[in-house]
Amino acid sequence: MDVAGLKVGAEYPKQIEDALQKSRVLLVIIGPNWMELLREKQSDGERDFVIEEISRALVQSTIIIPVLVEGASLPDSKLLPENIRGVVDWQKHVLQYESFSSDLDKLVQIVEGRGIKRKNKSLVFSSTSQSVAALVASMAIIAGGLYFYFDSKLSEKQTISEILQFQRASSERQVAAQKELRKRVDAAEAKFEEAKAASEMAELEGTAADMKVRQQEHAKVKEAQAAFARAEQARVRAKEASERAARERAELEIAKAELERKKKALLKAERERLERERALEVAKQRRQAELREEWYRIYDSTDQRILKDFYGRAEGTEFAALADSRLSEIRNVERRPRKPKLSSMSKCDRLWVARNRVFHRLKYCFKTDRAIQYFGNNGCHRTRKEVTRVMSKSQRDRVNTLLKAECRNGCKGSC
Repeated sequence: MDVAGLKVGAEYPKQIEDALQKSRVLLVIIGPNWMELLREKQSDGERDFVIEEISRALVQSTIIIPVLVEGASLPDSKLLPENIRGVVDWQKHVLQYESFSSDLDKLVQIVEGRGIKRKNKSLVFSSTSQSVAALVASMAIIAGGLYFYFDSKLSEKQTISEILQFQRASSERQVAAQKELRKRVDAAEAKFEEAKAASEMAELEGTAADMKVRQQEHAKVKEAQAAFARAEQARVRAKEASERAARERAELEIAKAELERKKKALLKAERERLERERALEVAKQRRQAELREEWYRIYDSTDQRILKDFYGRAEGTEFAALADSRLSEIRNVERRPRKPKLSSMSKCDRLWVARNRVFHRLKYCFKTDRAIQYFGNNGCHRTRKEVTRVMSKSQRDRVNTLLKAECRNGCKGSC
């Protein structure tokens, strides 16, 4: 073992290095807490001789046998320090509790098969299976950071002494474990007896409770029978009420059907009336549109025959009044002195006439004597504000263009 042969005052790291150089096989005992011990030392910043020993063994090509005890398994190489990841590449050997002796004998045979002969009885293992078992049992208890070296120079006396020492320690731990196990078994048996007595008492109490429950159930049965009789009577009455309600619903459905039929007939008649009114309105709008279009063609005509014919066809509409107003205007114009011809007028007068003709056609009532004398106010009915509102964009543009032309020509009152 790596601590058995150290003397007081010996340099521990050097002794380990010398032992590794003299050893041909390194047994790495891996228990369930092996990785936890490694992590604790790394987190504490403590020097870890375990990592150094495995690392040196890997560098100097020492034969390594990972021995798994207490159900442990090989750790993941990614979780190990980089310098000892190669330890998982060596074939492992498992020591199980059920087959401890045979597994141990196989391990000895494996070591011997690697060329380590037990000449002069200098192998760390003794020749007796019982001592070897005690040694490996001791290793399993402290597995997690324990290493063994096979040193050909160790004396048989040292080897046997170490084995006996670990055997005694193992025996003491086994006795303590058996006492603890016996104590736990006795406690479990006592608890079982207590639970058994409590179960019997509960069973007796349950019998009395069952009698009471049966009496309560018998009373409940009688009460349920009475409730059933009352429910049956209520069911009969409900059935009669349901039949009456069904007859009333049937009569109501008949009345609703008749009402629905009348409603559909009224809706149909109303729909037909609306369609007729809509058709009349469409025809009226179409006639209005036709009359409006025709009026826009003839409103500045001076032919009384055309206007009278239009008046007869537009009678009863607003266009009849417009046609009548236009006829009155023509008659008044014929009675008034003849207007001067545009060709004989000045340029400003011609622009003035063209601009005010737009207002005259929109039925504007002129305010000045000049305009009244030239255009007349027969049939007029709109103010300046109303004319501006009904004026189309093309008419507005024409008025603005004529005003600008009057201003450019220096016409009076145009700028």
